[in-house]
Amino acid sequence: MEETEELNAVKDPDPAGSGLPENAEKANNDKLPLAKGELVCALHAPCFVVGIGTSAGGQEPLEHIFTVVPTDCDVSFVVVMHIPPDGPAFIADLIKRYTSMEVLTAEDGMPLRPNTVHVIPPGVMLTVKKGKLRIDRSEVPGRAHHPIDRFFTSLAADCGARAIAVVL
Repeated sequence: MEETEELNAVKDPDPAGSGLPENAEKANNDKLPLAKGELVCALHAPCFVVGIGTSAGGQEPLEHIFTVVPTDCDVSFVVVMHIPPDGPAFIADLIKRYTSMEVLTAEDGMPLRPNTVHVIPPGVMLTVKKGKLRIDRSEVPGRAHHPIDRFFTSLAADCGARAIAVVL
């Protein structure tokens, strides 16, 4: 990539038109009331959200990821694991062993924050809307439970080009 192309990419990080602000400078100058450290990825740049989808067997890859990811990378992480409602809530404690980033069990309305790992609680559907995590505890009998698919879909819709999906 030539130097001018690189500069244009920085000035306009969303040339595909995903509905995000025209450039990072404009987004940083928006005057929405945000708590310290809060991100609203559909409105503010730079802001990347990494959604990590894994089955119960993904513990070792999670260890590898969080032992090497810098703790000050200004990225928000969301770990979504297939865990039944009566399943263990161990994943946040597991991740805390491998990173000094704050690791939180997701709560409804919790804002995505940089340098933070948000973890799905057992047996729920997790989505993101306007930069905040949303939890749906309702289960529909006979309907398959696909929390990773549902989260990735909402992540792409809310964060557009700032969404990163990792499947373990």
